Amino acid sequence: MRYIAYEKSIDSATVNLYSEGINGELLDTQIISVLESGTNTEVVFEIEESSLDSSISEDARLYYIYAETDSYESNYGNNDNSIALYPDYTVTLNAESGGTVSGSGTYINDSKATIKATPEPGYLFEGWYENGELLVGVPAEIDLSVNSNRTLEARFIQSDLEIYAVSVDGIRKTGNTLKFNVQTDGETQPYLWSFYVYENDIVRYSVEDSVTNNFSYRPQHAGNYKLVVSVSNETGYETTYEQELKIENYSVRRDATISFANSIPKNANIVKWESSNEDVVTVDSNGIVIGHKLGEATVRAYLANGGSYSWVVETELNWWQTILIAFGIGLFFLPFWVAK
Repeated sequence: MRYIAYEKSIDSATVNLYSEGINGELLDTQIISVLESGTNTEVVFEIEESSLDSSISEDARLYYIYAETDSYESNYGNNDNSIALYPDYTVTLNAESGGTVSGSGTYINDSKATIKATPEPGYLFEGWYENGELLVGVPAEIDLSVNSNRTLEARFIQSDLEIYAVSVDGIRKTGNTLKFNVQTDGETQPYLWSFYVYENDIVRYSVEDSVTNNFSYRPQHAGNYKLVVSVSNETGYETTYEQELKIENYSVRRDATISFANSIPKNANIVKWESSNEDVVTVDSNGIVIGHKLGEATVRAYLANGGSYSWVVETELNWWQTILIAFGIGLFFLPFWVAK
């Protein structure tokens, strides 16, 4: 307290502490022997900690301080003061199965309690509940305002994330770019994806920790492929999906043509077309392939930037050639069949 007056000093002053108001219970009295004019004097009152127990009441406790003296004062209006003391409050956190919580403790009034709900792998945070009611919009980690006792429960739900299909766009032939798009069901949130393409147990393509659910791949060989896709959520829960994929070579009949010009981006600058075996197929400067003798060859388009596109082509017999061969085989075995 501070005394300001024309007099030099006050011989003594009595400072009383009351509960609630001047008509409340007198809790304590402090005596100041000398109070010099213009000086500050500290007065300390000890309050029982039990009287601030928030489990008894969460309301502020009101106290009244009154100072009096036998000396004459020019202004008695500043001799009293009312004080509100708040109890410390308790934040209690509980968790259902599927996760843990942190942040429980005792906090002073108007402070912040950092609370956090952490799902276990395979679970998702559903929400904070207080008195059985969902706290809408409250995230898993938040600075909670504390001005009363709070009891919150974190609830978790089991992850229902699954991959149910992988769509494949593009012609499933060698040398074509195939676009894969993974389709999921269940929860919605940011994921990490991993993609693997196997050919006879050999990894031909792989991407890990991708943030997108799609990728592109150009198979170079005919055969059976296996696609393995994994997706994980932020809790570390992971699910995997497998899909078989058959890739075939292009085929052209003898003396027939096919074109690969439309299989290349329009802005590609092609400088050369080439066949690995011109006895089987030839290719002109426009990417038109002509089949000749039976066999297999690789047709390749070279780009100005050093890249290339390639396709494996198999030459087949024309329908009438197939019939003639079958007819010839039949004539060869006819005597044997008749003899039987």
